[in-house]
Amino acid sequence: MKGANSVSKMPGGKAMFILPKSLKASISTGSQKKPAEQSSFGAPLHYNKNQRWWMDEKRVNEPTSDEVSLLVSPSAPWFSQMDTLQKEESHVSANKFLLLVDQITSQLEKQYEKEVEAYNKRLASLGGNSDQKWLNSVIQSGTWSDRVAALTLRIQESPFHNLRALDILIEMASKKDPRVAMMAIEALRDLLVNNILPDQPLLNLSQQPLLHSKMTMKNGLLMWYEAALKSRVVKVIQCIESCLQSNVSHFRLQALETAQDLISKKPEQESKLLEMIVNKTGDTEGKVNSKAFEMLNRLLHTHPAMKVVLIKEVRNFIYRPTTKLITIFRAINFLTNLKHRPNESDSVLQLAECYLSLFEKALSAKEEGSRLLASLLSGLNRLFPLLDDVSSLFQYLDPIFKLIHTSPSWNTVTQALTLIANCVLYEGDKGNVAAKTDASQEQLTKRYYRALYSTLLTDQVG
Repeated sequence: MKGANSVSKMPGGKAMFILPKSLKASISTGSQKKPAEQSSFGAPLHYNKNQRWWMDEKRVNEPTSDEVSLLVSPSAPWFSQMDTLQKEESHVSANKFLLLVDQITSQLEKQYEKEVEAYNKRLASLGGNSDQKWLNSVIQSGTWSDRVAALTLRIQESPFHNLRALDILIEMASKKDPRVAMMAIEALRDLLVNNILPDQPLLNLSQQPLLHSKMTMKNGLLMWYEAALKSRVVKVIQCIESCLQSNVSHFRLQALETAQDLISKKPEQESKLLEMIVNKTGDTEGKVNSKAFEMLNRLLHTHPAMKVVLIKEVRNFIYRPTTKLITIFRAINFLTNLKHRPNESDSVLQLAECYLSLFEKALSAKEEGSRLLASLLSGLNRLFPLLDDVSSLFQYLDPIFKLIHTSPSWNTVTQALTLIANCVLYEGDKGNVAAKTDASQEQLTKRYYRALYSTLLTDQVG
């Protein structure tokens, strides 16, 4: 009779142990079982603590076949197929995480190539092989306009699976020939606005929750594509900026329209686009700088919340040493025409500080200084009812009084008198340092009326 662990003979005389069924069952249900894997690409894979979802070598290295289903569907926007995952607390150090990102990127690049290959085979199986061959021939040997049209059509079919076609279109947009470049840029604008970009800024791969417990290969691919797309949008913006430097004003105007359309409809690279539009307010050609100011007004109408950001960008442009006085004058006129609400204290304070910081420059300027002073005083008069603290104005009262007696511009004199009248009528409980005592208030009032009567007696009053 055989024991619990019986021995039998194998061919060749070798011994083989036969385990009882009960022992087999205990081993199969014990703690040494292997991590379970899901057969679906989109399902999370569970590994031990030394492995992650991106290390699924079987998925990455298996040969592509016609039966392989696509992880990312061509019929839906790529960003709508990504699961919303919040970052989880991780004990991985920053340096180790960056090394991990490089490893993940390498694996996802392999998987993306397989995904594109499966997509192309799927097109061929659906009878689109002849259409693809025709598109390829047009892209390689057609006219510039035909190439742009063919590339646009291919990208529209599935932006995710046609990253290479997008690269070709970006290469065309970087051509030195402005006609070809603008043709490609306009196609890229339509694709980015209508087919490719989501309604929120794109993220790099290092900003994604790559170590989330519910991460999948599908999410990883979409996150990789998002990072790849972000770098390509930067190249598109560089192409637009290059066209803004064209010697032909027609192409500069076209590039301005493209920049305004992108910043109005999508949030990606909006700070760079805004800087580009503001820079063109200093263009040497009148119709170009006027168009830039018009676009800034349109942008504020579409996105009122961008007012503080826009004011800050215009201020930075004004403060540049190379900015001409006539350009500063136009920019101040633009700022003074902005409408403000009582609750917009941030934008009002920024503007008041900007106007006051330019007083010295306007006073020392000879040619455009008088016009700039009038514009600055007009802006301060408009902001005065909205300011919580006007104490900083009182350090400029002496030069403002001097303007009333010396300025040849009646507009400047009128604006100066208006500003001083506002200061005279200003109530001391709002923080006016100069009006804390009755004596200083009385002295300011007398000085104002002397200046007013002196102005009324001049020949300028008709």
